[in-house]
Amino acid sequence: MTQGMFSLPATHRPKGRRYIREIRRAILDYWYATVEDAEAAALEARRVVSAVNVLDEAVFADAFGQPYRDHRARDREGKVVMGLELIRNCEEHAAVVFDELLVPYAQFSIPMAHGGTRMRTVYRWARYADLPPDYANLTSTATAGQKRARKEAQGAFRDWVEGRHVLDTLFDAVRFFQDLDPGLAVSEPPETNSCL
Repeated sequence: MTQGMFSLPATHRPKGRRYIREIRRAILDYWYATVEDAEAAALEARRVVSAVNVLDEAVFADAFGQPYRDHRARDREGKVVMGLELIRNCEEHAAVVFDELLVPYAQFSIPMAHGGTRMRTVYRWARYADLPPDYANLTSTATAGQKRARKEAQGAFRDWVEGRHVLDTLFDAVRFFQDLDPGLAVSEPPETNSCL
């Protein structure tokens, strides 16, 4: 498929534009949370993957059905979107908290505008094998309501998400949707307040 093959119809475009904006805002909030602590970063990462799931299922899959799903399953960045579904489902539906979802990879000293420095942590996603059983358990006897994610989402997580830098996977998702419908891309980022 070439770029723009899944340009959203007028019925789906407003929701598509709202949730691509949500993804961008949540990525920025994730970036700032990496200066705070792992829990703050995990909360913002969950927010991004939830918005990715809305674009995936409620916007593109609803608008284009099986042709979209087939394209997503063949596309490298589409597979990342499928893998992020596992995180979204587990974070929103599992009863347990998985504190090791984001694995620290490196830290960098960040000079602050008003003096001093803070440390920014670069995180990677946990490995699938390290997920707690109650977080991603998918047994053959589980009912549809008990399953955390489809097998293809679990496989996509293992192949395309686990161990990768969180930001890389989030940017992959943005590129995937913007390539499907270039009308979702923003030509210039919003200006930020210099007081921030």
